[in-house]
Amino acid sequence: MNFYPLDLPLPLQSGYSIKRAPSVIRTSMTDGSVFQRRMRKYAPMTANVTISLQGERKAEFDKFIAKCEDGASWFVMPLLMGTKIEPRKVRIQSGKTNENLQFRSDGGALWQVALTLDVDEVTTQSDEWDEFYSSAPWFEGVENG
Repeated sequence: MNFYPLDLPLPLQSGYSIKRAPSVIRTSMTDGSVFQRRMRKYAPMTANVTISLQGERKAEFDKFIAKCEDGASWFVMPLLMGTKIEPRKVRIQSGKTNENLQFRSDGGALWQVALTLDVDEVTTQSDEWDEFYSSAPWFEGVENG
């Protein structure tokens, strides 16, 4: 499993934009009543995030995404989930990134990279996650989900 590098900035989630797909299907019956049933236990979630990157960090981010098969494979990224930041398994939807050059100065370029992520609903305790993220100031460990 690949882990989002600690030396890259955390993703920004404007307006806490986690979206859940419906997990209930609704069927209208011929007598006018409606039948609802659960399609799956966990509803797929998506998160729209933006990452601000300067200079060498943009190249490091590109290298990391290439290592994750251009975002097609799952990797672990810290995301705001409710009231705390948690490492979550994510992948980039269709491998698409929207990269905009915001500013160029003597220090180099400032890039805004926008991603839509598929987010795994279930977070489980992982010693590997704890070991990798234990030095991050935001990491409190992950509770069993």
